[in-house]
Amino acid sequence: MKYWRWNLPVDCRLAGEHIEKVTSAGTLRSPGEWIAAAPSEVRGHVAGCEACRTRIEELFAARLLLQNGRSAAADPGPAFTAAVMRAIAERESLGDKTPSPWFAVPRMAARVALVSAVALLLASTWAYERRTPIEVTSASADALLEPTPQPATQDEVLLSLAGREP
Repeated sequence: MKYWRWNLPVDCRLAGEHIEKVTSAGTLRSPGEWIAAAPSEVRGHVAGCEACRTRIEELFAARLLLQNGRSAAADPGPAFTAAVMRAIAERESLGDKTPSPWFAVPRMAARVALVSAVALLLASTWAYERRTPIEVTSASADALLEPTPQPATQDEVLLSLAGREP
């Protein structure tokens, strides 16, 4: 955690680096041991700097609190286990009385799919029946058998015009 040293003087930064190095090893148990193990320039600075001494004392006090913290709790026994299991059973029974609206979604999805399939079948049947067949009459059948006239070429047009003039 080096961010706390950004605004500190150089001597305080050196003391902070030594604090981090020694405390990460975890071998020293008191501020006095730390000061005795520190290099001479750091020891001289800590002797004159109240902020660094306070930081060292707070660090060792925090370490002491963490080491002497509460131990693991003893086994509460079968009565506690029975009470917890009863509480779980009560919560589960209450959960059945007030179901979440999201439980209905899978059931409704199947119904919506079925209704959509029936609607699609009916719509496609209606569209197929609505289609009008082409009626073939005898006149139109005769017209289909006759050859279609070809458009006149330029030569034919000129010949027809020349035949009209005297």
